[in-house]
Amino acid sequence: MGRTIPSAIILCIESMDLNADLILSNNLPYRQTCKLLEMACYQWVLKSEKTEREKRRDTSFRYLNKLADISISLSSEDDLMTLLRKILEEGQNIACCDAASLFLINEINDHERDLLSSLREMIPLSSRLKSCDFL
Repeated sequence: MGRTIPSAIILCIESMDLNADLILSNNLPYRQTCKLLEMACYQWVLKSEKTEREKRRDTSFRYLNKLADISISLSSEDDLMTLLRKILEEGQNIACCDAASLFLINEINDHERDLLSSLREMIPLSSRLKSCDFL
């Protein structure tokens, strides 16, 4: 058996002569066979958990790299409106959503606030699918 199947535990009997995770013998008592099958199930759970952890780690690395790229891009921007548009667009990309809003609020005191401006961006997700492929 040349290829591997990462999300499976391969079982076979001795006569099949395969490279398997668990080879069952016809000569084993019922109780031992059950124990071997139980161990195979446990091994499958461990493999599945490991695969899931690796996927989460890879996704986390992609997020961190994307956020680092965004922060470099934002820190090099001098124009406030362009900066706010970039923040809005990248937030929309990270959230993979069709629309986003950004509100600038001036806090006068604990109970008073003034809305200085609001920006809205509406780019359909279907036209930005390549932006969401790091998820």
